[in-house]
Amino acid sequence: MSKMEKLAQTIKYSEWRPDREVKLPEFIKDLPKNSKDLVKALEGRDRSIVERINYLLESPHIKGLTVGGDDDYIEIESDGTLKFNGAAFAVFQKASGSGIKVDPDSPTFTWRDLIGDQFSKNTGSTKPTLATYNGAVKAWQFSDGDEAYMTYHFTHDYVLGTDIHLHTHWSQNNTGATGGTIDFKYSAVYAKAHNQASGSTFTSTPITATFSSIDINDGASGLNQRQQFLTEVVISGDSSTVALFDRDDFEPDGVIELTFEMDANNLTGTPSNPFVHYVDIHYLSRNIGTKQKAPDFYE
Repeated sequence: MSKMEKLAQTIKYSEWRPDREVKLPEFIKDLPKNSKDLVKALEGRDRSIVERINYLLESPHIKGLTVGGDDDYIEIESDGTLKFNGAAFAVFQKASGSGIKVDPDSPTFTWRDLIGDQFSKNTGSTKPTLATYNGAVKAWQFSDGDEAYMTYHFTHDYVLGTDIHLHTHWSQNNTGATGGTIDFKYSAVYAKAHNQASGSTFTSTPITATFSSIDINDGASGLNQRQQFLTEVVISGDSSTVALFDRDDFEPDGVIELTFEMDANNLTGTPSNPFVHYVDIHYLSRNIGTKQKAPDFYE
């Protein structure tokens, strides 16, 4: 079966719009829309005409395109919407760099959150206080030196070789704040999983660093009572340092154990101590998982 016949049998078209550089013969306007009839209509036609039709079938100027069988097919609507009908589905390459991106002008993978275990692990003297936040709602309030113990698990959609960002959600619930910052601190270790010969032992020396929020008197709404702030810091790089993991060590099923500390409350006026609502990790996602559940994940 020729390429033209295969295309004719799988493509149903509803409306043609000629490419600017191609002039359609008059008879094409009257071609039947049934794929089998299209094959018959093309029999005995001039080769250059077949080539022109083939070009148009592969051009972006076709509206209402469907590809596949009678029940299981892909449909591209006139507004560009792609639909999978029946048993049709998308198949992507299994390699680590493949996946789903956004923004046609500048394609990129998307950000997602690794949600860490929350604050109830700490039972010692540095445990934050579960205090009244707003009416019947309580939240964890941190004094200087209070700590939370977090655990993060790398999911199978992580984009290999990309940085991760520790992302702290916090607020204070008094009306008298006039400005200032909060200093946070992290200490963390990482290990791969699956009992691998290299990398499955947790980091011998924890990485650690202190990082600060913006000044809440930012000219926007920072002085509002219960205004939520997001304070973010990158915790990886192209090589390991005292403050950063080597991002090339990260892979699916890896685990980070992290101690999060409110190091110093530098807010001014009459603020409350900060309430820390969540400490998660931002990471770039392939938006698909891996073919294998254990290394090599991408084989």
